[in-house]
Amino acid sequence: DGMSIPQTFNYTSAFGVSSYASGMINRTPSLSNIMLQPSQFSSNTSVALGKTAKCGLEVSSTLSGATATIHVNAGFKDTLNGTFNLTVYLVEEEVTGTGSMYDQKNNYNTASGSPYYNMGNPITNFKHNHVLRKVLSTQAMGDEIPSTSIKAQGLYQKNFTVEVGSYNSAKLSIIAFVNRAGTNTTACEILNVQTAKLGSEKGWD
Repeated sequence: DGMSIPQTFNYTSAFGVSSYASGMINRTPSLSNIMLQPSQFSSNTSVALGKTAKCGLEVSSTLSGATATIHVNAGFKDTLNGTFNLTVYLVEEEVTGTGSMYDQKNNYNTASGSPYYNMGNPITNFKHNHVLRKVLSTQAMGDEIPSTSIKAQGLYQKNFTVEVGSYNSAKLSIIAFVNRAGTNTTACEILNVQTAKLGSEKGWD
């Protein structure tokens, strides 16, 4: 995979990823499983969206030449117990490349009604979206938020600087989220997430 980054192995190892397509919804288990099958995505997403977030996030960034500066604020409304991290991603849309490292395997090539029907297997020149380009946090699972910030009206601020010259800056976005670091895979949770296009500002949510 020409788009894989070193931290990929941190995530697959930490959460026991053994097959694709699979994924997590807020890193919380469903039916005792942390890695969910596509048939579970919709119902678990609805449950997650119905919850009230325990913290808020604000993201802003600027671009000067090939250097991006990102500022993230995380605010809390209550005191929380446990270890919490701030993780920040740089992601790119519509990534294409030449050769097998970028070709998209297509199990739906013969499935009429699928948007990928008769597009070939593999699909060449496929546009890959939500490609994780860099983990900006010092640690793959995020930078630990001091306990003194995790209280009513507590605030944690973090700045990042990253070179983006090898990417299409018009297609880049920042994703920031606060996550609970559990003692095992079923004790983790993402509390809130915020995303913003590079060079823009996204207010508190």
